Amino acid sequence: MMDRIYRGAWAINVALSGTSAESGLRRVSRSTSAFPDEVANSPEQFSIVVDGGVILRDTLPTLRHQIHRSVWGQRGWTYQETVMSPRCLYFTDDQVYFACNLIQNCESIDESEPPLHSFSFS
Repeated sequence: MMDRIYRGAWAINVALSGTSAESGLRRVSRSTSAFPDEVANSPEQFSIVVDGGVILRDTLPTLRHQIHRSVWGQRGWTYQETVMSPRCLYFTDDQVYFACNLIQNCESIDESEPPLHSFSFS
């Protein structure tokens, strides 16, 4: 029956940074007072401004890395969630990732305009 539940969902939410069912979704409710230590210790993306005002930022962990180091990724029953669900939203300390059968995106990379749209054919 779980296959019908997961396939019927528009998307599932995965709390990759959580250690229990009470952990909540990171980056959604930063103002929560239930987990002040978690919010205070949230990692930030390192950036530096160089000549000409160019901002350089370090890369954030990939979704594969986030899953590998999470408690969620070590549990066998979670495999069916991602295989059977049409779309997944993964909430981590660093950012939110979106994955479906066609693409995988995250907050730190702006892919809102496909590369082909930036070419001029005139």
